[in-house]
Amino acid sequence: MSTRTKTLALVGLTIGVVAITAGFGYARAGFGPSMRGHGPHGMNPEVMRDRAEFMVDRALKYVDATEAQRAEIEAILEQSFQEGLAMREDHGDMHQEIHALLTADTIDRAALEAMRVDKLAKAEQMSLMITRSIADVAEVLTPEQRLKLADFAERRMR
Repeated sequence: MSTRTKTLALVGLTIGVVAITAGFGYARAGFGPSMRGHGPHGMNPEVMRDRAEFMVDRALKYVDATEAQRAEIEAILEQSFQEGLAMREDHGDMHQEIHALLTADTIDRAALEAMRVDKLAKAEQMSLMITRSIADVAEVLTPEQRLKLADFAERRMR
């Protein structure tokens, strides 16, 4: 496996782990159609947490993370999860806002534009949080563990 492939796989898995843990079932649950059996705004936080904990546990077992590394990574990801939940809750009323704006007697282009700008700013905040979490988790792992994590990600992609 090439170094580039390993790096891409590591980044992909790390993003996946952080995304799940940060509530990015959020991205799918909050922006996309409702996931069957998970309520009107997608997967509930308990289901997201359970899935995230399962995946993080598998990945950390695969890289032979120490108990100290586990504790540090779990703390990083818990903080990310809480931040993601807060951002997800903030997103919840968007569909109602859009509906109200688009079904009004007159289309308020300025209000639509303000909503677009606001949502882009919030997406940027989420992106920054994910990037910070990825870097924080990567710093906890050794270079050898990061390579093992890349291998784990590549196996999962197949």
